[in-house]
Amino acid sequence: MYFQLVNRKKRCLTLDLKQAAGVSAFMRLVATADVILEGFRPGVGDKLGIGCQAVCAINPRIVYCAI
Repeated sequence: MYFQLVNRKKRCLTLDLKQAAGVSAFMRLVATADVILEGFRPGVGDKLGIGCQAVCAINPRIVYCAI
């Protein structure tokens, strides 16, 4: 019951960011997102084309957090 209360209306999605279709889908999501939280090693997001600068070019108001 607790899990259902805490995670109500949340959705899961798996993307293959090494494929162009996955990056394209990610960028479409970025356009309407408020926050991006990523846990890649330093530089991996940029290598995949989903780094802070690429994301901020699409949505300048986004909060980008790299852990």
